[in-house]
Amino acid sequence: MLLQVIARPDAQLIAAAARDSRRAELMAARIAGWALIGASVVLGDPLNYPLLLAGIVVALLLPVLWVGLAVRSSSAEPETTYEITDAGVAHSTVHSRHAYTWETLSRVTKLPGQVVFGVGGGRFLPMPTAGLTAWQVEEVLSAASTAGLPVRRAL
Repeated sequence: MLLQVIARPDAQLIAAAARDSRRAELMAARIAGWALIGASVVLGDPLNYPLLLAGIVVALLLPVLWVGLAVRSSSAEPETTYEITDAGVAHSTVHSRHAYTWETLSRVTKLPGQVVFGVGGGRFLPMPTAGLTAWQVEEVLSAASTAGLPVRRAL
């Protein structure tokens, strides 16, 4: 199987992939932030403003910054070429080329409009599926599943 897709980065798809790939970290930040906000109300005489500010930063700004950083770093190139083969996944831009064997990937998630390959350590590789048919997307997912990767189909 050889499948090649050339796509421009889409900020909304990259943001969705970042939120999906960092679900646990984003939820932990939100919970910690709300705990700090709650502590500022309980521990403060009228209100503990430094604790309140820390809670707002952790609960609201930190998740937005994480996702924004992922979008900026992933959408820096004008277009990316993705190649899916029996050996794995490769993506190349004008400046670089990276290839991952199926064994080095940690998971595959089908999100609306894209397939997201988990590289490990919270890193991810989003591949837009706008130029693919539903059959080709299923072929990519079945190749990943055959290679032993957990495949998740998000709603």
